[in-house]
Amino acid sequence: MRRCCELTDFEWSVIQPLLPNKRRGEAAEG
Repeated sequence: MRRCCELTDFEWSVIQPLLPNKRRGEAAEG
């Protein structure tokens, strides 16, 4: 079971282009 802030690789592939200022680690921690 993943935590509330964790995203799948597919979700990240869609979301990351929308968040150019956030790296994966930073977003997961936040």
